[in-house]
Amino acid sequence: MKHSQLLLTSLFSAFCFSSAFSQSQVIAIKSSHGYFAMPEGIQNDDYLAKTILFKVKEEYRNGCTVNAIENQPALNVFLSQIGAYGLSKKFPHHNAPETRYNERGEKLIDLSLIYSLKYSADISLEKTINKLYSFGIFVYAEPHYVPKPVAIYTPNDPSGSL
Repeated sequence: MKHSQLLLTSLFSAFCFSSAFSQSQVIAIKSSHGYFAMPEGIQNDDYLAKTILFKVKEEYRNGCTVNAIENQPALNVFLSQIGAYGLSKKFPHHNAPETRYNERGEKLIDLSLIYSLKYSADISLEKTINKLYSFGIFVYAEPHYVPKPVAIYTPNDPSGSL
Protein backbone atom coordinates (compact mmCIF):
# COMPACT_ATOMS: atom_id res chain seq x y z
CA MET A 1 0.00 0.00 0.00
CA LYS A 2 2.77 2.44 0.97
CA HIS A 3 4.66 1.50 -2.17
CA SER A 4 1.67 2.36 -4.39
CA GLN A 5 1.17 5.69 -2.58
CA LEU A 6 4.84 6.52 -3.06
CA LEU A 7 4.58 5.59 -6.73
CA LEU A 8 1.45 7.73 -7.20
CA THR A 9 3.08 10.66 -5.41
CA SER A 10 6.18 10.34 -7.60
CA LEU A 11 4.11 10.18 -10.79
CA PHE A 12 2.03 13.18 -9.72
CA SER A 13 5.18 15.20 -8.91
CA ALA A 14 6.76 14.27 -12.23
CA PHE A 15 3.58 15.27 -14.07
CA CYS A 16 3.44 18.64 -12.28
CA PHE A 17 7.12 19.32 -12.99
CA SER A 18 6.83 18.38 -16.67
CA SER A 19 3.63 20.41 -17.02
CA ALA A 20 5.29 23.47 -15.48
CA PHE A 21 8.38 22.96 -17.65
CA SER A 22 6.35 22.73 -20.85
CA GLN A 23 4.43 25.90 -19.92
CA SER A 24 7.68 27.80 -19.40
CA GLN A 25 8.84 26.62 -22.82
CA VAL A 26 5.64 27.95 -24.41
CA ILE A 27 6.12 31.30 -22.67
CA ALA A 28 9.70 31.50 -23.93
CA ILE A 29 8.60 30.74 -27.47
CA LYS A 30 5.83 33.36 -27.35
CA SER A 31 8.11 36.05 -25.94
CA SER A 32 10.80 35.41 -28.55
CA HIS A 33 8.54 37.12 -31.10
CA GLY A 34 8.66 40.36 -29.17
CA TYR A 35 7.89 41.91 -25.85
CA PHE A 36 6.29 45.13 -26.97
CA ALA A 37 3.52 45.87 -29.45
CA MET A 38 2.23 49.34 -30.12
CA PRO A 39 -1.24 49.62 -28.56
CA GLU A 40 -4.19 49.75 -30.93
CA GLY A 41 -5.53 53.19 -31.69
CA ILE A 42 -2.26 54.99 -30.97
CA GLN A 43 -1.59 57.82 -33.41
CA ASN A 44 1.80 59.30 -34.35
CA ASP A 45 1.06 62.42 -32.32
CA ASP A 46 0.45 60.32 -29.17
CA TYR A 47 4.20 59.80 -28.66
CA LEU A 48 7.49 61.44 -29.51
CA ALA A 49 8.98 59.95 -32.69
CA LYS A 50 12.10 57.82 -32.22
CA THR A 51 12.17 58.48 -28.48
CA ILE A 52 12.11 55.69 -25.89
CA LEU A 53 11.82 55.69 -22.11
CA PHE A 54 13.22 52.71 -20.24
CA LYS A 55 14.18 51.59 -16.75
CA VAL A 56 17.34 49.62 -16.08
CA LYS A 57 17.12 46.60 -13.75
CA GLU A 58 18.50 47.12 -10.26
CA GLU A 59 21.31 44.58 -10.72
CA TYR A 60 22.85 46.79 -13.45
CA ARG A 61 22.89 49.95 -11.32
CA ASN A 62 26.70 50.04 -11.05
CA GLY A 63 27.04 50.67 -14.79
CA CYS A 64 24.51 53.51 -14.85
CA THR A 65 25.78 57.05 -15.11
CA VAL A 66 23.91 60.23 -15.99
CA ASN A 67 24.52 59.87 -19.76
CA ALA A 68 25.59 56.27 -20.27
CA ILE A 69 25.02 52.63 -19.41
CA GLU A 70 28.49 51.16 -19.05
CA ASN A 71 29.73 47.55 -19.05
CA GLN A 72 27.18 46.57 -21.74
CA PRO A 73 29.21 46.28 -24.96
CA ALA A 74 26.44 44.63 -27.02
CA LEU A 75 23.97 47.35 -25.99
CA ASN A 76 26.47 50.07 -26.84
CA VAL A 77 27.06 48.56 -30.30
CA PHE A 78 23.32 48.50 -30.92
CA LEU A 79 22.93 52.11 -29.75
CA SER A 80 25.68 53.10 -32.14
CA GLN A 81 23.99 51.21 -35.01
CA ILE A 82 20.67 53.03 -34.54
CA GLY A 83 22.32 56.44 -34.25
CA ALA A 84 21.38 56.88 -30.61
CA TYR A 85 21.79 60.30 -29.09
CA GLY A 86 20.43 62.10 -26.08
CA LEU A 87 20.76 59.09 -23.77
CA SER A 88 20.19 60.57 -20.33
CA LYS A 89 18.58 59.92 -17.00
CA LYS A 90 15.12 61.43 -16.70
CA PHE A 91 15.75 62.26 -13.05
CA PRO A 92 19.53 62.84 -12.79
CA HIS A 93 19.39 64.32 -9.28
CA HIS A 94 17.30 61.50 -7.83
CA ASN A 95 19.00 58.81 -5.75
CA ALA A 96 17.75 55.33 -5.02
CA PRO A 97 15.50 55.18 -1.94
CA GLU A 98 17.37 54.26 1.23
CA THR A 99 14.62 51.82 2.21
CA ARG A 100 12.29 49.72 0.08
CA TYR A 101 9.12 50.81 1.92
CA ASN A 102 7.92 53.96 3.63
CA GLU A 103 6.55 54.13 7.17
CA ARG A 104 3.05 53.13 5.94
CA GLY A 105 4.41 49.99 4.26
CA GLU A 106 4.06 51.34 0.72
CA LYS A 107 6.78 50.37 -1.74
CA LEU A 108 9.00 53.28 -2.76
CA ILE A 109 9.73 53.84 -6.45
CA ASP A 110 13.30 54.22 -7.68
CA LEU A 111 13.39 56.93 -10.34
CA SER A 112 17.19 56.94 -10.58
CA LEU A 113 17.32 54.18 -13.22
CA ILE A 114 14.88 55.70 -15.74
CA TYR A 115 16.41 56.91 -19.00
CA SER A 116 15.33 58.64 -22.17
CA LEU A 117 16.86 57.76 -25.53
CA LYS A 118 16.51 59.28 -28.99
CA TYR A 119 17.72 57.69 -32.21
CA SER A 120 18.02 58.64 -35.87
CA ALA A 121 17.95 55.31 -37.76
CA ASP A 122 15.00 54.44 -39.96
CA ILE A 123 13.82 51.59 -37.69
CA SER A 124 10.33 51.35 -36.24
CA LEU A 125 9.88 52.24 -32.61
CA GLU A 126 8.37 48.83 -31.94
CA LYS A 127 11.37 46.96 -33.37
CA THR A 128 13.82 49.18 -31.52
CA ILE A 129 12.03 48.65 -28.20
CA ASN A 130 11.92 44.88 -28.72
CA LYS A 131 15.63 44.83 -29.50
CA LEU A 132 16.30 46.74 -26.27
CA TYR A 133 14.28 44.15 -24.34
CA SER A 134 16.39 41.39 -25.87
CA PHE A 135 19.44 42.58 -23.91
CA GLY A 136 17.73 41.54 -20.66
CA ILE A 137 18.78 44.57 -18.64
CA PHE A 138 15.55 46.59 -18.73
CA VAL A 139 12.52 46.47 -16.45
CA TYR A 140 10.49 48.19 -19.16
CA ALA A 141 10.93 50.11 -22.40
CA GLU A 142 8.19 52.14 -24.06
CA PRO A 143 7.57 55.07 -26.36
CA HIS A 144 7.73 58.50 -24.79
CA TYR A 145 3.99 59.11 -24.72
CA VAL A 146 2.77 62.69 -24.93
CA PRO A 147 0.36 63.57 -22.12
CA LYS A 148 -2.91 64.94 -23.40
CA PRO A 149 -5.87 66.38 -21.55
CA VAL A 150 -8.63 63.84 -21.15
CA ALA A 151 -11.41 66.33 -21.73
CA ILE A 152 -11.69 70.05 -22.19
CA TYR A 153 -13.40 71.55 -19.18
CA THR A 154 -16.01 74.20 -19.79
CA PRO A 155 -17.24 75.82 -16.60
CA ASN A 156 -20.98 76.25 -16.24
CA ASP A 157 -20.50 79.60 -14.49
CA PRO A 158 -21.46 82.36 -16.96
CA SER A 159 -18.99 84.77 -15.34
CA GLY A 160 -16.19 82.23 -15.81
CA SER A 161 -16.29 82.26 -19.61
CA LEU A 162 -14.73 84.97 -21.70
